[in-house]
Amino acid sequence: MWAEMGPNYFDNANATSLYQNFFAVDAGYVPFPQRIVAYIGALFSMPAVSVPYYYNWMSVVLISLLICSFLIERFRAVIESDGLRFLVVIAILMVADFESRTFINFTYFSVFFIGAVIALALNDRKNDLPLWAWLVPFLFVSKPAVMTILPVLVFAALLRPGRIRAIAVVSVLACLLQIARMVVSANTGWTPLQHSDSSLFYKGYLALVYTVTLFGRFLLGPDFQAAFGTFAVVGSLVLAILGLAYAKVNKARPLLLVGVGLVAFTALLNCLAFSLVWTDSFQPVVADFRISRYVLTAYIGFVFVVAACAAILTSATARFRFGRLAAVVIFSLWFIGTGWASYGTKISRQWVAPGLGNSYWKEFSGAIDQGVTPLCVPIDPFPWLYGRNCERLTPLAEQDYILKQIKKSDEGYLLEVPVSASVQSRNLVSIALFIKPASDSDSDIRGRALVEDMQGQVHELHARRVLPSTGGLLLFTQLSGQYIESFKRIRIVFEQSVDVAYQRSNQSQPSSVLMGTKYMPESVGHILRRAVDGDVSAQLVLGRMYSEGQGVAKNPGEGVNWYMKAAAANNAEAQYWLARAYDTGVGVVENKVEASAWYQKAALNGSKDAVNVLERLKPKAK
Repeated sequence: MWAEMGPNYFDNANATSLYQNFFAVDAGYVPFPQRIVAYIGALFSMPAVSVPYYYNWMSVVLISLLICSFLIERFRAVIESDGLRFLVVIAILMVADFESRTFINFTYFSVFFIGAVIALALNDRKNDLPLWAWLVPFLFVSKPAVMTILPVLVFAALLRPGRIRAIAVVSVLACLLQIARMVVSANTGWTPLQHSDSSLFYKGYLALVYTVTLFGRFLLGPDFQAAFGTFAVVGSLVLAILGLAYAKVNKARPLLLVGVGLVAFTALLNCLAFSLVWTDSFQPVVADFRISRYVLTAYIGFVFVVAACAAILTSATARFRFGRLAAVVIFSLWFIGTGWASYGTKISRQWVAPGLGNSYWKEFSGAIDQGVTPLCVPIDPFPWLYGRNCERLTPLAEQDYILKQIKKSDEGYLLEVPVSASVQSRNLVSIALFIKPASDSDSDIRGRALVEDMQGQVHELHARRVLPSTGGLLLFTQLSGQYIESFKRIRIVFEQSVDVAYQRSNQSQPSSVLMGTKYMPESVGHILRRAVDGDVSAQLVLGRMYSEGQGVAKNPGEGVNWYMKAAAANNAEAQYWLARAYDTGVGVVENKVEASAWYQKAALNGSKDAVNVLERLKPKAK
């Protein structure tokens, strides 16, 4: 189960509203084809355990249909050589990265199908487009990147009468609706677009330079190392030669038009939408270059260009004995000789943790079907989460980590997981921890998490999983939908030696994710009764709830009142939060002297957070 497949597509497909089934947004846009596929799975009451297989196999099938349709006889009007069209298909399927092939992203390949249809309409003047070409407008209501081919479609419709014009009109309307949806989403904060201070004119200039540079990068291959200027010069020469070919050879014009247009409009889209990355540093093209979904449409365009050039040379050598093989030879020389074929074999290898191998969807599928709540299910890539009344209580763990071996103690292989005061009022459901077996082979890893709540009671969460030598995610949890109310300490005991991932920026912090709920509705009254009866831990929890608006209306002043009650009973955490309130003036009149006094009391009673604050407040020696 990959990323949005669980918390977005699966959930929306099983919603009671048809509008939500088909038109729910993902990152601000409507992915209509994916919604239909997901809805069909829900329509047949597909069990949760089968859903990842269904989504991913549908991705494989639909990508194959979008790309391999180029092999049908009708497309001989675009490229006569069956062998060349086969190589074009291989060049696209091999080089795309894993994320582009997933269910949530498979419509990026729509650009190839639409480009082939445009070339067919312009090449085959005797016959109108077939009825299945009406699939084109439907594909535009998917990933916004598909719109990179829209200007070429509109231009082709101006050149060629017939069905392509009707398809272009409907496609433009579909794109306008999608753009309107994205504008509405952006106004409400749901957008992946980036904003920079660069002017629109400057972004247009960058798009032009990136277009030239991309042509140089695609021609020279993924592993070619050179400065920006080299790619720019080579790209300029390529575009000049393509301009001559467009002027001289009529039959190759459609593919050249589609190919150059795709590269140019992909560069423009990236410079407009991702202006914090696609800057004048030109790093996306020059350094660490790969075919991700951000440049896949441009790569497809360049493949069309190479195929067109190969077809032109084939026409020129057709009178020779082996002239018809020229197209296959030329395309192969580029694809293999420049390293794209080798790149395809590398990028297609199976990912390892923390990318893949972390999903617990299969283990929790029964609980998902039964509607268990609260429920926290990690899915790939770490730390994505499918939750039912569940959320991450801690920030996203960094992907950049180091490994530390856990040493054996009297209790076993013991790991202390720091618990910040900001999460102690939450309800804990699960603990996810990225680890690596100490051995070089697959290992059956077992462990238990000892979670101490505010009342001093210790709860156990258990974990067991066979992990590969490369490591993976280990989940400490219960399948019953239970939770631990307001916890303060976590210790994890392993049965064997393991390496635990620690965040590189903070090497005392394990790369862990705590999952649970801010509150459970039925627990609010219970906490209030305990607090009124004088339970200090409940008073602290209630203070946090009022201070942050967790399960109750936010009221910092009422939060301070409960902190005062718990602080008077010498509770260190309550004293720390009361000091914070006086320090910041939230819920009480700001008073630095009173804040310092409470910080000192909290520190004397063992609050590490208070100790850290006092260390920062100490005057520095000159």
